[in-house]
Amino acid sequence: MKQFLDAFTADCLPRPVRSAFGRDVVPSLVRACAAAGLRPMISTDLADFWSICRGDPGRAIMSQFVDPAVDPNAGPTDTAFVILMRNGAPVASAGVRLRWVPGTLGEAVVDGSLLYPHGAPKGFRSQCIASLANTISGTHVAVYTGYWRARSEDPLDARPMALTVRLLHAYALGAMAWSHGVAFAENGVARAYAHSVWLAEAFQPGVAWEMMGRRYTLNLVSTARDPLIDKLLDARACDPAAKLHLPAEDAARRAVA
Repeated sequence: MKQFLDAFTADCLPRPVRSAFGRDVVPSLVRACAAAGLRPMISTDLADFWSICRGDPGRAIMSQFVDPAVDPNAGPTDTAFVILMRNGAPVASAGVRLRWVPGTLGEAVVDGSLLYPHGAPKGFRSQCIASLANTISGTHVAVYTGYWRARSEDPLDARPMALTVRLLHAYALGAMAWSHGVAFAENGVARAYAHSVWLAEAFQPGVAWEMMGRRYTLNLVSTARDPLIDKLLDARACDPAAKLHLPAEDAARRAVA
């Protein structure tokens, strides 16, 4: 637990909320992990995270956002992942990578520069009809992606995803300067988890990818930085006593299942 607390900094947070994050938000999430029998870890080396996702069918397209081979120059100021351990084995993880978007996010999705900042490979195809992507421009975007859960975990237990993503939010907010956080999620995942777990303000379908001969239909979930800070500061969103069971989300997830 101490490893995560030591890694967390609040340098990029507004000064008035730094103490609240260090005193309330991060410790409450760590306690929630302990209550679920989980130990959080943070790393700015995505090689291990990529090796986990690479072997999991269905994660390939989204995990490429945090593949070290895609952007080998990325360093600890713009890349990170959280991993949850139980009895010495990984049970859940998620990564984030910071991207500068000079034009609009929609343009960066279509031309491949969001995924491949040094040039998209031959045959890359992408389409983005989510109108929200055209309102985000000229800024640093934190791309949250590649959530992984061990096959041994209960698929109806929402806590691993909730804890992993919120710990990653807390770390990225404190350590990275960005204005919008986005994720590209499969339809069922987006509908069940976008608001309750990703704490997203918006969910828009219509991000289509074609890569390596396969087509993927994803959804854009997005939140601006300041509203996300407010949500994480809300005790109701990070109550360790409730162990992040998220009843409303459970109902949505079961409906999708």
